[in-house]
Amino acid sequence: MPSQLDGQLAEIAQNPGKDYNRAAISNIGRSAQPRAVPTIEDAFDKASDETDKLCLASALVRLGASDSRYWNYLSAAAEKLLDARVPMVSLLGIDGKVDHPGDYTSAFRQWAKAKGLDVDEAAYTQTYVAPASILDIAAAGDPRGLPILRRSLVDESPTIQLYGAMGLAILQDKSSIRAIIRTAKMAPPDMRASFGDCLLTFDDAEAQAAAEELISDKERFKESRQLAEEKGPRSLLP
Repeated sequence: MPSQLDGQLAEIAQNPGKDYNRAAISNIGRSAQPRAVPTIEDAFDKASDETDKLCLASALVRLGASDSRYWNYLSAAAEKLLDARVPMVSLLGIDGKVDHPGDYTSAFRQWAKAKGLDVDEAAYTQTYVAPASILDIAAAGDPRGLPILRRSLVDESPTIQLYGAMGLAILQDKSSIRAIIRTAKMAPPDMRASFGDCLLTFDDAEAQAAAEELISDKERFKESRQLAEEKGPRSLLP
């Protein structure tokens, strides 16, 4: 009887280059099955969407594909994103949330204008699309990503900061614990618990104490701690 992995690989092989399921690709990357490499390599070559290619490249790095172009593709996209130094996109209310969609910071409006970009389209890209390159670096779990992930913690985007923290937790980079804590304490209130989840994966008293402070919902804290104990850093990924 075909396994879930076999079914996912068959679906990708039958529909190359079309609407890849990120969760399925992530599952294939986690499988650690080298036999998946040829199918994912073919999908990477045929994919036209950049976010698909990033996800596929991340899976190939996790699977141990020998071709360096997959890592090079991932790292180039992430470095380009960070080098762009995009300003904070939206104005946040006192609760750390976006009060009014379309209420962009003046710095972001000026950045988009200077680039000749429609501000609404640029905001969507920078909020929902561009950060994927950092998430895929994090998911790859490759030590070569450490400099990129550390840089991510000081980006203007809280989402990029969080993905950087996830990657550092996956790699168990204890030297970054205090930097993660500093970043988490300045993050929007509704994102702080997610930084806490990252810190819970470290076997470190300072990280554990900070996580408990960041995750104000004590039931959530207990559940997150149990998940971290059971699954380790990979509990942070879908």
